[in-house]
Amino acid sequence: MKRKRIVDHLATLSSCELSKEAHLLDHALESHTANRAIGTYDKTLSMSKESARAAERLTPAMREELVRGVADSRTRTDRGLEGVLGQPDGSPTPCME
Repeated sequence: MKRKRIVDHLATLSSCELSKEAHLLDHALESHTANRAIGTYDKTLSMSKESARAAERLTPAMREELVRGVADSRTRTDRGLEGVLGQPDGSPTPCME
């Protein structure tokens, strides 16, 4: 389902827009958090199509920043592989005290 939504979206883009989106998707897929980054891409894309107001707020540039925030590591250490922004993946989260 996620793949179909993304492919359908890509089919509507001009060649310039498609090139930018393909570059972003490649970046996300090459990251250590590829599943989360692609999930963020799909979710923000879906949200941007819910209404005109959502499309105004979730511009392609904003969606790119959010996807990169998940894809890009905070640091080069193992802990940094979580990505700058996190998205739950179903695994338990330790409590913060």
